[in-house]
Amino acid sequence: MPDYQAITRKYYAAWLGSNDSDFGGGVRYICSPERDIPQSGYPRPFPLCICKTDRAVIVSYASACRLQADRMKESFLTVQDFDPFPLERLEALFNGRIRRHVCFVFDREIPVPRTDVITLSELDYQIFLDFTLARGIPERDGLRGYFKKIAAAGYCIAKMVDGKAVSLSETAAMPYLADMVQEVGINTLPEYRRRGYAREVASACILKILADRKCPQWMANIINFASHKLAFSLGFKYFGDLYLLPAA
Repeated sequence: MPDYQAITRKYYAAWLGSNDSDFGGGVRYICSPERDIPQSGYPRPFPLCICKTDRAVIVSYASACRLQADRMKESFLTVQDFDPFPLERLEALFNGRIRRHVCFVFDREIPVPRTDVITLSELDYQIFLDFTLARGIPERDGLRGYFKKIAAAGYCIAKMVDGKAVSLSETAAMPYLADMVQEVGINTLPEYRRRGYAREVASACILKILADRKCPQWMANIINFASHKLAFSLGFKYFGDLYLLPAA
């Protein structure tokens, strides 16, 4: 079995402009050019990116934030200094709202029975569009092209109920290691939640990712507890927290 922990460390190290060995322990500060460019799938760069695991903290910052980073170094020298994470202090220091996400690492495949789950082809745009509109998202320029890309990869999988998609997987473009990793994204219509549909769709998407010899990735907002629970139920375990400061 592939070393999913090692692959996931490599992925987030690429995010940070770091080295996967930095996750071995301690605190590492890195002034990275990655903080000056938007990561694929994100409209703006993140001048501050912090990844905190149980053993390590990696602080990646833009050159424009060097002064704030130097002030951080005066107070936050050990992993214990970040526990609990000083979110309010850092938001005041960097003068912006920091987003917090929970990152997971794939541990093992958990079989999930699936019924009426289909992989959409490039000819199934109407199914995807109807689902998108049902979520309250209007059709936009480039939506058809986006759908064709994820459908061509085989990662757009839908749970069908009464002839319509009620839960669907979307896979964002990976900013790093696209040949090694693929993140799983799931959306379910509100009236069809808590029926196990998202778990069926996500499981099918994970199987496809594994068949492509890639490492599944899962990341969710800190307050998206339903996503956390779903990840654990599918064989993921906690990897760390990712803190992102969007550019103004």
